[in-house]
Amino acid sequence: MARRCFVGRVPFDMGATPTAFAGMNLTSVDSLFVRVCTDPDVDGWGYVACPATSATLTTLVGPAFIGLDVSDRSRLMTEMSPHFHIHGRMGPVVYALSATEIALWDIAGKL
Repeated sequence: MARRCFVGRVPFDMGATPTAFAGMNLTSVDSLFVRVCTDPDVDGWGYVACPATSATLTTLVGPAFIGLDVSDRSRLMTEMSPHFHIHGRMGPVVYALSATEIALWDIAGKL
């Protein structure tokens, strides 16, 4: 399994009269898009609204998934969660795991 990260700016529209959201008048949200590729050339996309997650995904979380079987997402994510427990249960590591899991579900829908 290989992965690549892309940062993009996504337009933000609350679907209602514009008001401050968390004290900010957002017109866009910077997001990290993650492309995960499997050996048989099937790819899946995940995302997270925290571009800073890119470094964690590239150096810590992503390499842990290389070479693993992605067919059993539940087992894989259950095994990976305690692997990164030392890094806490919030922040970039959890965001990287979430983006990866979303990509794995995308792959599952294509197989």
